[in-house]
Amino acid sequence: MKYASAQCPREKIVPVLKVSGMKWGAGKVQGIQYQDLLPLLSQYGDSVKRTSDGTPYMKYSDSVGTYAVYYEDKESLLNKTYALHDLGYNKITFWSLGRHDFGLHKGLSE
Repeated sequence: MKYASAQCPREKIVPVLKVSGMKWGAGKVQGIQYQDLLPLLSQYGDSVKRTSDGTPYMKYSDSVGTYAVYYEDKESLLNKTYALHDLGYNKITFWSLGRHDFGLHKGLSE
């Protein structure tokens, strides 16, 4: 955002927040949608932690290997939305909307 605002007026910038996550492990990386994350949260949810910027992640192992999964949820997306607003960005776009934590809708309307 610092680079973009140094290149053009802030009112012309529309930040994009990615709503899906990434799963690393077993020799590959794959995108993961929130709906596909729900079974993992059900099974390994007690291991969820957050990065310094509030992004949730978990590490777990199964019979195939060890994984690290970083994703977005209602809390992390709202925090990023509010942070962008505080920086003066009045418009944002969610990338891949429809594959996210649907709790976000309630959070945005509060």
